Amino acid sequence: MTEFNKFGRKRDPVFTLCGSDGVHPREAGGLFMAYQILKAQGVSAVVSSVAVDARSLKLISAENAELRGLSREKSGVRFLMTEKALPFPVEPAAATVADMLPFADDLSRQVLKITGLEPGLWALEIDGEKILEASADKFAAGIDLARNEKTPMMRQARAVAAANAVIC
Repeated sequence: MTEFNKFGRKRDPVFTLCGSDGVHPREAGGLFMAYQILKAQGVSAVVSSVAVDARSLKLISAENAELRGLSREKSGVRFLMTEKALPFPVEPAAATVADMLPFADDLSRQVLKITGLEPGLWALEIDGEKILEASADKFAAGIDLARNEKTPMMRQARAVAAANAVIC
């Protein structure tokens, strides 16, 4: 933590992972410690990773998720996906630390890749709610949903985190 504080102070002279007493970690320090512990345990970075070919209506790959009911719709493709994990919800007070670490790459990747879409803008809807709009090229490259606050998965993850905060 001391080395990371030094690193953070190069960007912001008042940066600290600890509170005003210099000992007790704040949200940022808690996230930093959680990151170090989870990395040391070898926790998988993958929340889920799914690749679909919209042209051939084929599932290319699915990691930590199950996909069924892949079909063509007038406005695109439809499928039902069940993920086996939730994204890691980062509290706003710790977002700076998450951005300074390779946090998302190392611990919370939720990638949806859809190839074979016609050029243009496409909307991703989950449970009838528009989550984002992106080009066919961006979908083909893969979109990481892990930090998207609009997804029902993130809402569920925040609810779990809130329930755990009451317990702790």
